[in-house]
Amino acid sequence: MKARKVFLPVMVAAFVCIAVLLTSFGLKAEKDGSLMQSLRLFSEILSNAQSKYVRPIDAEKLIRTAIDAMLNELDPHSVYMDEEEFKELRIGTKGEFGGLGITIALAKEILTVISPLEDTPAIKAGIHAGDRIVKIEGKSTKGITLKQAVKKLRGKPGTKVNITIEREGLEELLEFTIERAIIKIKPVPYSGMVSKDVGYIRLARFSRDSGIQVGRAVDSLRTVGARKFIIDIRNNSGGLLDQAVQVSDVFLDKGEEIVSTKGRIRGSSRRFHARNASRIKDAPLVILVNKGSASASEILSGAVQDWDRGLVAGTPTFGKGSVQTIIPISTGGGLKLTTAEWYTPSGRLINKPHNPDEDEAAEEDSTDDSEEEFHTIGGLNRIVYGGGGITPDMVLTPPEWTEFGTELYRDRRFFNFSVKFTAAHKGIKRPFKATESTIDEFKSYLKDNDVTPSSAELDSALDFIAWMIVQEVSSSLWGTSGKNEAILSGDTWVKEAIALLEISHAPKDLFALAEKEKAVEE
Repeated sequence: MKARKVFLPVMVAAFVCIAVLLTSFGLKAEKDGSLMQSLRLFSEILSNAQSKYVRPIDAEKLIRTAIDAMLNELDPHSVYMDEEEFKELRIGTKGEFGGLGITIALAKEILTVISPLEDTPAIKAGIHAGDRIVKIEGKSTKGITLKQAVKKLRGKPGTKVNITIEREGLEELLEFTIERAIIKIKPVPYSGMVSKDVGYIRLARFSRDSGIQVGRAVDSLRTVGARKFIIDIRNNSGGLLDQAVQVSDVFLDKGEEIVSTKGRIRGSSRRFHARNASRIKDAPLVILVNKGSASASEILSGAVQDWDRGLVAGTPTFGKGSVQTIIPISTGGGLKLTTAEWYTPSGRLINKPHNPDEDEAAEEDSTDDSEEEFHTIGGLNRIVYGGGGITPDMVLTPPEWTEFGTELYRDRRFFNFSVKFTAAHKGIKRPFKATESTIDEFKSYLKDNDVTPSSAELDSALDFIAWMIVQEVSSSLWGTSGKNEAILSGDTWVKEAIALLEISHAPKDLFALAEKEKAVEE
């Protein structure tokens, strides 16, 4: 109790020092007075609470709560870190720790998976972008901070963590037990030809050398006949700003603006331009995005869209377009503060406006009518929309997993079946296709393992079951490249992109097809 009594005078003295410092920096007198008055008010309320509340209070805890609430009022990315948390941040990914392979954020105060990273425990367990983590180890995540969530989810490689997921469209909560592992991500996990003249590049992360790897992939595909391209940045949660610029440089022409940042502190307002000629100038290009595409992904898709360089297809992106600066604090802690925001070349703000008081229902009720209209600057003067995130030129319908299909995936039924299947069938040729006989074998496997779905459950999931069997068998026989080929073979969005590209000879043809699609829908 003595420590708390000492703490309060120290805190009050700190408030006075802050007020003096503010005055010394030349702020207007009326603002100084207002701020000093507010600080005195806070101090007086805390003093009364500490001395008169019915039970003893923890003043430090109350102040930390007030600081966290104050910063959350600004945005979810501005946070205060105590000395231990600040030390952990500085160690960052240099230290060896086990993770699940997910990027998380607080969306409407709910712990949400922005994207599961490829070839990680999360993706293997069946975690989806948009999944809401409602419990960790059986404890509710309501009110949890990002720092607390990361601390709970990370751990020693090989250890397990239990999480409870709420998924859009499913009534029941999903339980997952996931084993932590060292997370290593390849920026370009796969590239290859998906039709006679269409090349496909999967960009999973904007990490070191992403620009170089994307450039090499483009050049390699061109040598084998690619004249049209699909760049897949679905569930790509972003990464390094300089790599977003370098990747965009592959597709834009020298001198064209890629992104600009605007802020109040010195050096925070900058413009970034392409330094080289486009490697695929005038080639039809489709960028695939979804709600898991964030940050650097939105820089790339926004720049390509604004310059009429390619068609952005999918669903609206996440809307994370801000720059955080780490500011050391005298106590040994640190402040991660949003100091700038990103804008596309046409002037659209990428960052989705933060309103901590807005509920999810209100967001769902909002319509495109509230989105500000901008125009592309590549010569076609097309209408594009602001309001945060990147709105695709062509909206694609996300594939739906049935509850039964999700259950089979979560219980690793496809993987276990593929082990037995490949052992029993020698000489399987690539590419593998699931025949009616394959499905019958899978049904027998389910029966042998006491899984007895209804006919309706089975019928509704048949296409998904066949696709998952192809993926697991291909992965077992031919590794990552085999699995990627299998994934693409059943990916409806990739199929739609290929269909668009096969009847297009220039980017303007893609835009015409998108407008025709909109007209049909209206």
